Amino acid sequence: VVDQKTDDAVAEGNVAATLAGSGSVEPTHVTARQATLHKATQLAVFEGSPTKQARLWQDASQVEAATIIVDRQNKTLVARPASAGGTVHSVFASEPKPGAPAKPGASKTPSILRVESRLLEYSDAEHDAVFTGPVKMDGSLGEVRGQKTIVYFTPAVMDSSKSGGEMGAMGGSLDRVVVAGGVTLDEPGRHGTGEQLVYKAADGSFVLTGTPTVMPRIVDALQGTVTGASLLFRAGDKGDSTIVVTGAPAGEQKPQRVRIETRVRQKAE
Repeated sequence: VVDQKTDDAVAEGNVAATLAGSGSVEPTHVTARQATLHKATQLAVFEGSPTKQARLWQDASQVEAATIIVDRQNKTLVARPASAGGTVHSVFASEPKPGAPAKPGASKTPSILRVESRLLEYSDAEHDAVFTGPVKMDGSLGEVRGQKTIVYFTPAVMDSSKSGGEMGAMGGSLDRVVVAGGVTLDEPGRHGTGEQLVYKAADGSFVLTGTPTVMPRIVDALQGTVTGASLLFRAGDKGDSTIVVTGAPAGEQKPQRVRIETRVRQKAE
C-alpha cells in the first residue's frame, strides 16, 4: 500500500526487501512479515511474526529480531525483541584490514562474533555496535558474558563519492571490544571473571579489570589462579599462556595485593 501524497508504503506478508547499495557498499537484504517505509525520514521498520523473526543481512553480517529499524538518513540500525525477555541474535563477520602490515599475534582469518542481547544499536557514523543485555558473545574471542558490550570497527575503505549515503557492511574490520558488568570469559583451559574486559584485535590481547573491592580473577590450566587489579593476556589461540599482573591501576596511591596460586603436577611413581 503506497500513499501517493507522501510516498510512504506498507508491505505485508512474506516481505523481501533490498536496500540497494552503490559504489563499494554491499546491498542490505531483509525478510519480514511486515515493512513500513517512510520516505521523508528514510526510516524503514521491519516486523517479524510470533514464529519467525525479521532478518537483515549485509555481506556476511546479519541480525535477527522481532523489530529491526533502519535509519538510512542517519545510517543507524536498531534491533529489539517483542518482549522484555526476548533476544536479538547478531553475527558480525569482520575481515582483517586490507593492506595493513601484519602485527605480531594478529589474526589473518575473519573475526566471527555471534551475539545474543536484549537490544542492538548500530551506528555506521560511529563505527560501533552497542549491545545491552544480559549479553552473550562467542566466536573468535571465546565465550564472553556481561551486561553491556560495545564492538568498535575500523571502517572499510570506501569511495565516499559513490557511497550514496548508504550504510557500510555493518562493520569493516574489528578494532576492539569492551564488555562491562559482571564479566565472565571462557576459553579452552581458562576462565576469567571481572567487571570490565577490553579486547584489542591488533594484537589479540585482553585486559581484565575489577572493582576496588573485588579484583579480577583468572583460573588457568597452566598458570593456576591469578588475581590483581589488572590482568593482561592474549587470546587462547595465540599460543601464549602468559598472564601479566598489575597490582594497582595507574595513578592509584594505595597498592593492591597480587595473588597467584600455581598447581604443580606430581610425577607418577
